[in-house]
Amino acid sequence: MENGIVNHMKPNKDAILDNLGDGVIAVNRQGIITYINISAVALTGWEQENALGKDFDIVFSLVHAQTGEPMPSPLLKLFQEGMHQTGLQRNTVLETKHSLPIYIAANCTKILDELGQITGASIVFRDVSQRVTQSIENANRLNWEKESCLKMLDTLPVMVWLADNKGSSDYMNQSFLDFIGLKTGATVVEMWAKIHPEDFDAYYTLYSQSFEKQESYEIEMRLLRADGQYRYVVNTGAPYYDIDNQFSGYIGAILDITSRKMAEASLKQAKKDAEAANHAKSEFLANMSHEIRTPLNGIVGMIDLTLRTELDQEQQENMITAKKCVDSLLTIINNILDYSKLEATKMELNKKDFNLKEMIAEMKKIHLLHAEEKELNISFSISKDIPEYLIGDRLRIMQILNNLISNALKFTEHGSINVKVQLAHKNATDLYIRFSVADTGIGISSEDLKKLFNSFTQVDSSFTKKYGGTGLGLTISKELTELMGGELDVISEEGRGSEFALTVPLQIGKSPKLNSEATQVVYSTKEKLEQAHILIVEDAKVNQMVITKMVEKLGYSYDLAENGQEAVELHDNNHYDLILMDIQMPILNGIEATKIIREREGENNHTPIIALTAFALHGDREKFLAYGMNEYVSKPFDKAKLAELIANFIRKYRAYNQKEHKNITAGFSDKVTIDEHGEIVFEKQDASPVVSKAHLLEMVKDLNKAFAAKSFTLIEKAAHSLKNLLEQMQLDELKRLAFKIELAARRENIEQAKDNKQALLNGLQVQLKE
Repeated sequence: MENGIVNHMKPNKDAILDNLGDGVIAVNRQGIITYINISAVALTGWEQENALGKDFDIVFSLVHAQTGEPMPSPLLKLFQEGMHQTGLQRNTVLETKHSLPIYIAANCTKILDELGQITGASIVFRDVSQRVTQSIENANRLNWEKESCLKMLDTLPVMVWLADNKGSSDYMNQSFLDFIGLKTGATVVEMWAKIHPEDFDAYYTLYSQSFEKQESYEIEMRLLRADGQYRYVVNTGAPYYDIDNQFSGYIGAILDITSRKMAEASLKQAKKDAEAANHAKSEFLANMSHEIRTPLNGIVGMIDLTLRTELDQEQQENMITAKKCVDSLLTIINNILDYSKLEATKMELNKKDFNLKEMIAEMKKIHLLHAEEKELNISFSISKDIPEYLIGDRLRIMQILNNLISNALKFTEHGSINVKVQLAHKNATDLYIRFSVADTGIGISSEDLKKLFNSFTQVDSSFTKKYGGTGLGLTISKELTELMGGELDVISEEGRGSEFALTVPLQIGKSPKLNSEATQVVYSTKEKLEQAHILIVEDAKVNQMVITKMVEKLGYSYDLAENGQEAVELHDNNHYDLILMDIQMPILNGIEATKIIREREGENNHTPIIALTAFALHGDREKFLAYGMNEYVSKPFDKAKLAELIANFIRKYRAYNQKEHKNITAGFSDKVTIDEHGEIVFEKQDASPVVSKAHLLEMVKDLNKAFAAKSFTLIEKAAHSLKNLLEQMQLDELKRLAFKIELAARRENIEQAKDNKQALLNGLQVQLKE
């Protein structure tokens, strides 16, 4: 019965296998073909009757696709190596009976009996020639496209490189090879050898890290060119991926930026040169400020002293006019010599009520004598439709008009000068006042008019020889005019004279209350400080006379020192309520003298020291406070303000001494000198860094307690002590923060003190961890 069933199924099985698209061959244990279906017949070219009973390797002949060499039979792996299932090796083709190679995919499987014994094998295979051929064509096309791209890259003037997914150099275009002097096929090691030794480590580190993270990078480095010169290049690399989004390597470009680097270096040098020129200019201004202020202080002082003597009415008026002229000169010098205010945009206007008639009368008196000396007629007129009191910056208007009138007097030999004040026009808020100065002088050519308002420029070199001047006056006048929102115009004809017109917007003002004491110089203070003893340190004879007479009239006694060394000696042997200290002196300057005095005074009972000096540029006050002085006053000084300042410091000093001997200023331990340019030089001295951590923490605790008590005196003292300790530890940044706290407490600025305290505590935490 069973044999009948089997015999019945065999034709059905054959029919099923014949209808498969795949070829099927069965072999016995000896490799003899026992079955072959129709598809296998078509693929191998062997008929069934011829294939059956044949050796498998004869019908299923396998060779290498490229070499034609025989390939091992898959039956070997089944019968000899014991594998249950296997396929074909790569690049294997089936050679048909007619010697035609076809690409096949095959699967060979063992046939086992009921006991699990090998009885043979089945081989199922199919023709994949079309698919393989397509793959080969695709690969060839891709290779062609790649080669085409590489040829295109070779034509680019930019240096291009490729690296595979292992980081090895895969390609360098011709521009790159020519640049570094290598040939096609050069390795990455050869390329790396062209990188400057000082740049290689940074490049390799960045390249490796970027490659590991598959990130883009960019780096500047130096690369050895074929001619032996190192060139600055920027090397940019980025990862690229295949169509399956698999990381394939890096592509990069290199650009020669040597020209740009040279341009940058030139710009940096130009900037450095400009800064050096600015520094030289600042040094000049500092020296000029000092040299002008020193004699000017003597002039102001002697005028003030003369005003206190018995004078007749004309002498009194002349001295008051002279004082006003000096005051105007001083104000102008303050703005011109301070570099930060040379640019008009940094100047601030001081608008207030002023009497127009009085201002014009004052200018008339200033210039009338000069006009009479040159036998010139000078006239001043004011239109009746202009109010007597206006609001504006009187000083700036006078500065401009005085410059215009002075120029008219300088360049006019015969004829007249007419100064007119007229109402040009007005609107709802402003009166536009036109101040014109017309002369019959030498005039200005049309070419020279173009450069008239340029800095340090005069219309003709001959003018410099004959008339002098800096060529800066009209430039400043123009800038001041624009700052006030006005216009400065000129009409001139060579040989016939000129007319300069200043038009500025002003407002209607109010008449101030009369004050008969307005022109009096006040020396007295509201309270008498009996028996106050002052040390005056000054080397200039005229200034000695001015300051000593002022101190005498204030009712104080004094000692006079002509240099810092004398000041130190006098301080050691006497008690002073206050010291007025000049800065630039022979033998020992004022800063070094202050340092010695502070060191000898110790922590408590510091004598107030006021710097009284001709240094008057922006930032000088902060310098002198940092060097241990209590206040700074520039020469020439206002006598009333200085008198009040002296009284306040003496009062404060005595109050401190009566309480707990609190110090009122900071000491310092740095070497301070003044160089040949008048610059203050702060040189660091050696200090002992051996300080216990416990001592430091104790001082920090004292500072916190002082803030908790909300006592400026305690904060100042604690910050000062902590500053000295930090100085010993050579912690300069923290020392500066402590000093800022001390200064803020002295000025009673609690917010600034708190901010600096927090910064100090943060810095100390970092320092203690280290």
